[in-house]
Amino acid sequence: MKKYFFLFFIPLVLSSCFGGSSSSSSSSDDYGEYHNVNTGERQSSYKNSVEQQEDIATLDKMIEEGY
Repeated sequence: MKKYFFLFFIPLVLSSCFGGSSSSSSSSDDYGEYHNVNTGERQSSYKNSVEQQEDIATLDKMIEEGY
């Protein structure tokens, strides 16, 4: 289980942190699948999102537990 987590999750985190390219829609609205940490509004970027903060908290917990 631990092995699969790192194979799939860590590359996602690293690409987000280091400017990995992402496909953006040509939609006229500014909504995406992520939510702003401060306002809770939807956004298209993973950076500074609620989802990013949850992922960081999950990784911190896993590190504390020795994974």
